[in-house]
Amino acid sequence: MVLLQCSKCPFRGNTKNTIQHFIIKHASDDRVPFVCKTCNFKTVSHAKWQRHLKDLKKHHVNKEHICMKSINPYVVIVGEDITEFESTCINDKIFIQEEEIEIVEVNIDPKDEQILELENKLVEMKSTHENQLKDLEEKHTFECLRFGNFIERLEKERQILKKK
Repeated sequence: MVLLQCSKCPFRGNTKNTIQHFIIKHASDDRVPFVCKTCNFKTVSHAKWQRHLKDLKKHHVNKEHICMKSINPYVVIVGEDITEFESTCINDKIFIQEEEIEIVEVNIDPKDEQILELENKLVEMKSTHENQLKDLEEKHTFECLRFGNFIERLEKERQILKKK
């Protein structure tokens, strides 16, 4: 998974969250896809916008809301507005459209495939390790019981010999 960092603050996240963060927190209101001027609600998602409009009736009685949809939404640029975290930057543009975030001209890095393979291998190794640990714990418990029984028998024999 690629982590991106906001160029204007310490925020880091996946591609979608970082793009949404940048637009909502750092773009001017007229460039945010959906804004409610009355309660300062901002979103890039059409679905969240529709939910906000429905919720107006419940939460904001007797308030007239000034709701705007941007005609010129902000375009987040990887390498300028947001940068890859702990890796080299790619200079691709990411365009925001009403409900979806679309990445244009993204090159697939072969290192991403290697990372995925390593993550899968790590999960497999953890599972194997857990099974081995479980087996060792069972063997340890068995040996402790066996050793305990052996000590108990020795004590009985000692007492018998003591009485003779």
